Amino acid sequence: MALSGSLKDFDISYIVQIIAQESKTGRLVLSSDDSEAFVIFKSGRIVSAGTNRKNIQTMIFNYLTKIRAVSPDSVTELRA
Repeated sequence: MALSGSLKDFDISYIVQIIAQESKTGRLVLSSDDSEAFVIFKSGRIVSAGTNRKNIQTMIFNYLTKIRAVSPDSVTELRA
């Protein structure tokens, strides 16, 4: 099964839940411009994750504020 699409259409938690419920093995790749992150699953469980960026906090901040439209102020509190 191969999936492709925008996280504007699907919440990432939904995608992870489907992978877990179906006990899938594989690599979920998340990309945006020059950034890429990945999550590796084995039988539905996360076994590894990483990014090509040194600052994953910035990547998560950008995802939450730009894609999920979360208030930057509320995310800044979490970032601290």
